[in-house]
Amino acid sequence: MKEKRILDALSQADEQYIEEAAPGGQKPEKRSWIKWGALAACLVLLSAIGMPYLSKLRGKAEPPEQSDPGTEQPVTEQPAEPSGTGQQSHDLADFFREYGLSAKAAENLPVTGGETPFTPRKEAVRFLRNAVILDCTIDQLTRITIQEPRSGDIWCITAMKLSLNAVIRGDTEEKQFSVVNAARTNSRTEFLTYPGLEDCKEQLRAAFVLKKIGDDDVWTIGDARIPVKNLGDYYGVCCMGFDGESLHYLNYDIPLSELE
Repeated sequence: MKEKRILDALSQADEQYIEEAAPGGQKPEKRSWIKWGALAACLVLLSAIGMPYLSKLRGKAEPPEQSDPGTEQPVTEQPAEPSGTGQQSHDLADFFREYGLSAKAAENLPVTGGETPFTPRKEAVRFLRNAVILDCTIDQLTRITIQEPRSGDIWCITAMKLSLNAVIRGDTEEKQFSVVNAARTNSRTEFLTYPGLEDCKEQLRAAFVLKKIGDDDVWTIGDARIPVKNLGDYYGVCCMGFDGESLHYLNYDIPLSELE
């Protein structure tokens, strides 16, 4: 009976006192299990609450998933637009190489005008009176050189595309002009062209006298006969300065009124 009363008393004792009475201040095994169990429950609760939010943040931070390479559409690269005279020179040189001629872009060569016989002013006026004179802008300009296989002379070939600004004299229905010019020299240190054409460059605005290329016109370079019509529609006869009232032709300033 005495033992039963002792057991009843122990069962009604405050748990705090039991813990304090444990040897070395150690908590009984039952209390430790309760503490760690409560901690685990808190972690489970935090995980349940926080995982959706963490997943949302993870979705923002990570890059979008790449699709299967087997299902991707192939990327087609756009060809580069040809620009400047380099591409034009290359195309023109390739044209002559098809005839077995060694052609290359004329780069870093001084451009000089060929010598012409002395022309009296009266003859210059007569020439301009009978010419179609156009105010044009040079949109494209290409210069190449070709070595003559037999003599070793150098052919200097200029190709231009002009756009019409105004008709100074004569008449034309065209707005664009493909122009070519060729000169021949035995010099390898300069690019020879007709007088006035040496100053031509892209975006230059000037007055031009052009001459139609005939269907039977050819350039004979070595053993090759080049149909000039395949290169353009007009010969570049001359290029002149124009101030709106007068033409600067050769060494003469010729007012338009004098051409009437």
